[in-house]
Amino acid sequence: MEPEVLASIIAAATALIAVIVGPIITFRASKNQMLGPMRQAWINDLRDTVAEFTAHTCIARWHVLASTNDPSDVQRAQEIEDRNRFQLAYQLKEKIALLINPKETDHQELVRLAESAYTAYVNGTDTTIALKAIRQHTQVILKREWDVVKK
Repeated sequence: MEPEVLASIIAAATALIAVIVGPIITFRASKNQMLGPMRQAWINDLRDTVAEFTAHTCIARWHVLASTNDPSDVQRAQEIEDRNRFQLAYQLKEKIALLINPKETDHQELVRLAESAYTAYVNGTDTTIALKAIRQHTQVILKREWDVVKK
């Protein structure tokens, strides 16, 4: 085969490969650029939701409830506050459950820990141990997800 023909074939093959491979590389790069900010937003949302949930449920319900000796308007105001706190705690617990990936074991564990803390909160028992476990577990999840974002 003549060198000119061989050079033409190599040039054509190179151009064909560039036409095929170029868009694939561009697609992957743009996908990674899109997923990074989305994952970062998810990390921020999960962190903020867990922080709000733990801050909210660290105060036992019996601290908010009125004494039977309090005036009726004070009792009513505290009943409303208790109901609002109860509703917000439930909402935050459910948001945590919806933010996680149910296929990942450590995410399932985070939901289980949130359920445990919520149950303790509703029953007026100490939530300290459950909330510490939530914090530690969430830190592990967030660190791993942050490492994925950095890559």
